[in-house]
Amino acid sequence: ADYTKLDWELWTATLSQNPDQFNAFMTPIFKWLNETPSRVPLTDWYDTKNGKQIGFQARSVVGGLYIKALADQQLAKKWRDRVSR
Repeated sequence: ADYTKLDWELWTATLSQNPDQFNAFMTPIFKWLNETPSRVPLTDWYDTKNGKQIGFQARSVVGGLYIKALADQQLAKKWRDRVSR
């Protein structure tokens, strides 16, 4: 199959401790987000060959895209501190 799930990609990228590896995952995701022909509320399931949405859109799993902010303690602290002002 030629599909992926956006939340899976970001979770996988977040497992990397190496910023270059993280960016290697994220660069094609950013490209896809900017160039996908499916201009719908964010889909988390898309075709890797043509970038088109396969099914889902605007689902709560896209909240998982913020996993990096939770996994990175310094980043999480930065945002907690900002919210508590």
